[in-house]
Amino acid sequence: MNTLKLVRFVFRIIRALFRASGVGKIRLGNSLLYLPIRKKLYQFIWKFSAPYPDKPLLVGGHKIYGIGPNRGCANGMGLLMDSYEEDSTHLFKELIQQGMAVIDIGAHVGYYTLLAARGVGPSGRVYAFEPQRDNFRWLKKNIEINGYLNVTTVAKAVTDMTGFLKLWLTTSS
Repeated sequence: MNTLKLVRFVFRIIRALFRASGVGKIRLGNSLLYLPIRKKLYQFIWKFSAPYPDKPLLVGGHKIYGIGPNRGCANGMGLLMDSYEEDSTHLFKELIQQGMAVIDIGAHVGYYTLLAARGVGPSGRVYAFEPQRDNFRWLKKNIEINGYLNVTTVAKAVTDMTGFLKLWLTTSS
């Protein structure tokens, strides 16, 4: 078993224990308040297992470049563990059908773009918009390396305004 498979296996066990035990959750009236215990654990795992952006991760059957130690723990951890936005991913896959046209606004490095490209098939079309230069570069590489010809990439933001705007970037932890 390679190192990534082992880390993913351990992660899934820890996540299942957290979910089953309720550790990290406090009931406050009818709502749940989440304590940062999980986040701290995930940050710890990320610190020692984050890939380099120029090395592909296999996520959901796709090779994805552009995930690395300086590219955010929150999203990167989910991708690293092949468990990124599980509920949204499941729903997205259920909704996408052969021949559809899909627009991915804020495509980042292309996780949902790749899912859509597979789901709509060769008769469908995906339009991926990503204004951030590095993300756009990784997006194009990820589409190419996975062999999708049904994706159009656009290096622009989508907004209700015309003209030039400042793109505010943040770091995630």
